[in-house]
Amino acid sequence: MANIINAVTSGVGGLSTTADASGQIALQTNNGTTALTLDNSQNATFAGNITTSSGTVTAANFSGSGAGLTGVGGFTLLGTMTATASTNRQYSISSLNLTGYKQVYVSATMSAGAQYLYIANAAANTSGIIVLNNNTTSSGFGIFDLGSGNAVGYYNTSSGNPGAPGNTLSQFLGGSGITNSTTTIYGYFGSTGTFTFTANVYGVK
Repeated sequence: MANIINAVTSGVGGLSTTADASGQIALQTNNGTTALTLDNSQNATFAGNITTSSGTVTAANFSGSGAGLTGVGGFTLLGTMTATASTNRQYSISSLNLTGYKQVYVSATMSAGAQYLYIANAAANTSGIIVLNNNTTSSGFGIFDLGSGNAVGYYNTSSGNPGAPGNTLSQFLGGSGITNSTTTIYGYFGSTGTFTFTANVYGVK
């Protein structure tokens, strides 16, 4: 049990208390629903959500797996650009809200097409960041800083798995124009072809 402080709504309302020798305190609302329990090891157990006026909760450390936590960073899949045997050169992910994200990460693979894939904030842009090489089979990724609009792309320089012997990564640096205010991210192949590819776009907090 616990020492109980209960917010009573019946009658004229008020507070009622019930004492015991447990050394614990339970705060109750709505005629006996426990909202917060403080045990005699100074641990607090909340029955509902914790909300602060600033929207920030600060702690020296956390314990547990964190499996039930949301909105605490990591990768969030924002959308996917994909095609199978398509002659379209232009692809996009629209209606984005990048507020609160620090970076965008693009992971891309191609099994047919043999053209560079540029990622940028505008359509038909061959000044974007390259994430796929002009080989029949290619893979790569891009990291886009949303504060500065600058980015870097890495892609394999020969066909096949970039981690395979003899295959190396090439680096492409530049400005993509993708920032926190961007609402559409475009993928554009540098020339015509028949493309089979997938590019996953993630937001990074």
